[in-house]
Formats: sequence, C-alpha cells, structure tokens
Amino acid sequence: GNVQNNQADGNNLNDSAYPSHYLSPPTPPLLAVSVNRAQLPHKDFPTEGNQLHKQLQHIKTERRHLENTREELIKKVKNLIERYKLRRCHVRDSWKKKYFEMKKATVFSEEALNKLRENLELHHQKLMRQLEARDINKKRNNLTQTTNSKNNVIIQITTLEREIDQLKRKLD
Repeated sequence: GNVQNNQADGNNLNDSAYPSHYLSPPTPPLLAVSVNRAQLPHKDFPTEGNQLHKQLQHIKTERRHLENTREELIKKVKNLIERYKLRRCHVRDSWKKKYFEMKKATVFSEEALNKLRENLELHHQKLMRQLEARDINKKRNNLTQTTNSKNNVIIQITTLEREIDQLKRKLD
C-alpha cells in the first residue's frame, strides 16, 4: 500500500494532467420543465402517420410553388436581359447609321472644299499674273513711281494673304 501511495504522490501532477482512465463528461442537464407528450395537443407535435403525411404533402406543395415562382422569376429576368440587349443593339445600330451618314456627307463636303480651294488658287495665280502684267506695262509706259509702288504693295498684300490662308489650312 505504501508503494502505491508514494507512486501516487510522485505522480500526483501526472494524474491530474493525464488520468489513468478517461471519465466521460457529465450528461447535459435536462430541460427545466419536463414535457409530457400526452399533455401536448397533436397539432404542435403530430405523432400519427396521417398527420405527418399531411404535413409532408403541405411542405412538398409549398416547395413546388416556390420552385415555380423561382422559375417564373428566372424567365422574367432572362426576358429583361434580352430586351436590354436588343435595346442596346438598336441604339448602337442607330448611332452607327448616323455616323456613316455623316461620314458620307463629310466626304462630299471635303471634296467640294478641295475644289473651291483649287479654284481659289487658280484665281490667285490669275490675279498675280494680271498685276505683274500691269507692272510690266506701266514700266514700259514710264509712269510715275507712286503707281509702281502701289502695284507692288497690292502684289505683296495678295501674296501675304495667300500664304496666311495656306498656313490656316495646314493648321486645320
């Protein structure tokens, strides 16, 4: 007996941390109020098979109803998505159509603008030739210096205007 007590005293720490055999935890306490099934009405806890069957059928019909509702909602969402896609495509197509119509109109406008620029260039060259011819004729007739200088100023002005117009076109 003494040997076992000494071993128990030496292993006292080990016993509390590692018991020699495992004890199961205590059972959970029972409900404070014990329920007697005989006292309860059958509505709350159906015990008969027929009532369980009715409740099961009710749950099944409710589930079917919810599934049908879910499928209807899914169909509505898909329909809305399709309508949204169609509307988006329609808007895109209308903008695309407007863009190409404007592009066609722009091409014609640019062609007309280029023709007008060519005409302007031809008229400018014609004016310059006329002014130069006038200058040559006046030199032959030995007119005064003021007319020559006036003609030279007109030539310089038209030349500068032409250069300014060309620079503006390059900027555009």
